[in-house]
Amino acid sequence: DIRFFADNGCETYASEAYSYLEAGKQFRDFEYWLAFHLLVDPQQPSEPLRKTFFDGYYDGASPAMLRYYDYLTDRMVNESQYMGYRYIPHSLKFLDLDFFQAAEKFFGEAEQAVTPGSLQYQNALKERFIVDSALLHLWPWLKRNLGSEKDMPFDYEKLLDRFQVGWKNYDDHWFNRWYRAGQGNNNDGKNLQRQLDLFRNRTKLPAVLAAIPSDQVIAF
Repeated sequence: DIRFFADNGCETYASEAYSYLEAGKQFRDFEYWLAFHLLVDPQQPSEPLRKTFFDGYYDGASPAMLRYYDYLTDRMVNESQYMGYRYIPHSLKFLDLDFFQAAEKFFGEAEQAVTPGSLQYQNALKERFIVDSALLHLWPWLKRNLGSEKDMPFDYEKLLDRFQVGWKNYDDHWFNRWYRAGQGNNNDGKNLQRQLDLFRNRTKLPAVLAAIPSDQVIAF
């Protein structure tokens, strides 16, 4: 888009993009960094810029994070849908079980390649947290599609623990009004606990529903 504007004589560009509002947006820091450099020189190739950012931002995890980035964008582009589907994410084609299994592999490789607790580890963990959030939210739909005779290929309790660590990592190192305790949007610091309670209690059904298969029940 930036190159298109430049080619058509645009002299001034303003982007209304507030990072603190963008809960769940992946590779936001790369997007902002890349946009800045293309505004400086819209005709420069983006691939060298991408490598520079990923190598600096993720260090040893860069190869795995680049593979995940390519996988994510390829799936989104090749399975693009009407924009309104973003409001019903369980209908997005690319957010299937194969996607989450592939992401698990990429992030596992990334975290193994950097020192736990390092800045590069935190950067990779931020992106993994967003994927873990999506997996937890979509779990009932994914389980339903899998069928009651099969188990999900993820450890649910381990996923919940990693979600909690990822939320805290985001809260500690980046400002976002959805994750930061006591910052706007009536956030009283209990959002994390509410989410954890929702995810943990979705399998605890009242007696009246006890005879119904768990994959046929969705907790709101």
